[in-house]
Amino acid sequence: MAESIESAPDEKRVGRFGCLGGIIFLIIIGSLPIFACRLVTTGVLQLGNENGNFLNIFMLQEPDQEGIGVQWSRSFDDEAICTSNTVRYVMFEGEAENLNYCSCTNEPISRPLPSGCILSE
Repeated sequence: MAESIESAPDEKRVGRFGCLGGIIFLIIIGSLPIFACRLVTTGVLQLGNENGNFLNIFMLQEPDQEGIGVQWSRSFDDEAICTSNTVRYVMFEGEAENLNYCSCTNEPISRPLPSGCILSE
């Protein structure tokens, strides 16, 4: 009599999650050339833009500076319409300073501006 060896249910579950994780990883890796081509042709990629929440990836091409910049903007305060911005650079040539700043388009009525924010005109 030949006995069949079956794997435990936990091993099957791990195998399924591993396959799903591998497929998601391959989709992400496969989409990178598409994003790179779009970045090279347009110079900027913007993801989001709902209520001031977005991610900008842009190319920095100056005679003495070359690299890629990433700007992440997110809503800080609904009443004051304030956004908190973070800009990071990956430089191939030259240097650039990473930034964190906050700006508001309207002055809040019931309370002062959040600390570190300026009113843009």
